[in-house]
Amino acid sequence: MNTLFSISRALGVKINYFFDEETIEDAIFTKRDQRKHVATKDKRIKLECLGSGLIQQGLEAHVITARKGAKSGSKGVSHLGDELAFCLQGKFQFEVKKEKYILEEGDSLLFKGSLPQQWENIGDGDSVILLVRGMEK
Repeated sequence: MNTLFSISRALGVKINYFFDEETIEDAIFTKRDQRKHVATKDKRIKLECLGSGLIQQGLEAHVITARKGAKSGSKGVSHLGDELAFCLQGKFQFEVKKEKYILEEGDSLLFKGSLPQQWENIGDGDSVILLVRGMEK
């Protein structure tokens, strides 16, 4: 997943660029089965976009489903804006600026996106996390 964030940063686009349609709206409603998603080549991580295309959109929200042992990448990534991680299922280990945090169902972590960060599913099965990220305007 760090690769996708790095590519978006290198291209100077928001990560939602990979999900966006041409329309720009005041309100976006997305049914559960209509979410746009991408998966890693090995299918160990699935990233679902919870909405994009809002006029002057100020945040990105994604649900990430990670198989046991899946990692965001081999090294930390950083970006502009704040980030909130909320564990919906399973168990994740987040490393933010070399500090480790264990998130289990219902736990959250709020941090500055400019800090190097990465995560790993350390649960016994699939784990699911909600990531909400403030975006650069």
